Amino acid sequence: MTRSTSDTIFAAILLSVAALPTLAQDNPSGSRETGRVPDGGIVFSGASRPAVAGSMRTLLTEPSIRSTDRAVDAQQLQLVEAARTGDAAGVARLLAAGALPNLRLPDGRLPVMAAVESGNFEALRELVDRGADVNVKDGQGNTPLATAALRGQTRVVRFLLKHGARPDGKADNGATPLLNAALLGRTEIVRLLMAAGAEPEIRNRDGWPALVLAARGGHVDSLRALLDGGADPNALGKDGLSALYWAIYKRSRPSAEALVKAGADLGALSLEVLD
Repeated sequence: MTRSTSDTIFAAILLSVAALPTLAQDNPSGSRETGRVPDGGIVFSGASRPAVAGSMRTLLTEPSIRSTDRAVDAQQLQLVEAARTGDAAGVARLLAAGALPNLRLPDGRLPVMAAVESGNFEALRELVDRGADVNVKDGQGNTPLATAALRGQTRVVRFLLKHGARPDGKADNGATPLLNAALLGRTEIVRLLMAAGAEPEIRNRDGWPALVLAARGGHVDSLRALLDGGADPNALGKDGLSALYWAIYKRSRPSAEALVKAGADLGALSLEVLD
């Protein structure tokens, strides 16, 4: 049997093992599945034979899989640090040397998230060009797009959307990129997300829609962008109050006028806010 054939068969064996609920299964190579992490990822201790190293590294490009091999972890740590500090040349060099764009560190950190969190566009571009998953999630369920929206990184948001980022990816708290952008008044990002098909009526875990978040925050331009994108002017927040209620409460005449023009129901206001 050739080495190439052996590697292919071994990769198939590993994929079969990954589908089983049993832990700590030995395979013919001497590699060992040592457990599953809370997010469903599989932890491997690494291959014991050089003949299967290529197959292991191919398998480990899956975002849900982590390595406990110290040599691999050391290289991955360098990649995360290069991404975090914006060392695009270092990212390219490490990837060319065999570092994996989608492999998590044992603590859960990912290169692509490190690049976005630090706002390092060139490092991010290197990672995505080499296969980094733009829809991967961190430990709180945040995607790169949601993080970029929260931080107001318009260029990064545009780039991620162009490369297949899903506009409605939800974090563990129910937040989406659009909800993040509306909350902080990131108007241009709101427009980009709406143009990409983001659902304006999605609510976070606490029941707040984007339009009400924008109104509560006094973000007039973001509120207008949401209305232009089809947001329901009569959507209610968790407290049962409308965006128009909050616009008047905040004494934001431009927001109130935009909402009324879009069809907001004056009858939904309480006497308290009209007094």
